[in-house]
Amino acid sequence: PPPAPGPHYGTSLDAFKDADPNGAWELYILDDTLRDGGSLSGWTLAITTRDLDCCGTGPAADLSLAMNATPAIVAPGGNVRYIATVVNRGPDPATGIVFSNALPAGTAFVSATSTVGVCTYDAGLLRCVVGTLASNATASITVNVLADQPGSLTNIASVYPDIREVSPTNNTAQAVNAVNGPLLSIQNASATEGTGS
Repeated sequence: PPPAPGPHYGTSLDAFKDADPNGAWELYILDDTLRDGGSLSGWTLAITTRDLDCCGTGPAADLSLAMNATPAIVAPGGNVRYIATVVNRGPDPATGIVFSNALPAGTAFVSATSTVGVCTYDAGLLRCVVGTLASNATASITVNVLADQPGSLTNIASVYPDIREVSPTNNTAQAVNAVNGPLLSIQNASATEGTGS
């Protein structure tokens, strides 16, 4: 809601790559709990950068991320399952891999599992520390949520390693599905016409 900017919200600070992030920052908070719960007494933002070997002759991993949502159409209160697949297509092992997923508004987190590593969920953000994937190795992350509100759900996730990547452009994926309200169905209806006096 205004004055906050509208969706799509990023899940990483890649927007600041090759830009100056200094200046005024604004924090917008959406209270999505019942009965206006929660509090905020102050906030800080600490950014820790990684010193990656971007262009040298170091290790070369190439992670890619794909994600799908099932079912494509769900009723409010229904379960949606997101399956994200991480593949290392690079010639070298990818290390320090982290999967990050800010779950879409209108969902309630149920569970998350990964075939490699451990997942944690806190304050709307799912993080799975995958660790290391050898060349051509795969990890699968399954996320279950409840769809709370009718409309379109767009889930965007990203994955990144702690070493140089051949092509980081395929490290983000999204899955879209629809939450439709219940449909009214009338079968075997009949009408009787009355006589007026």
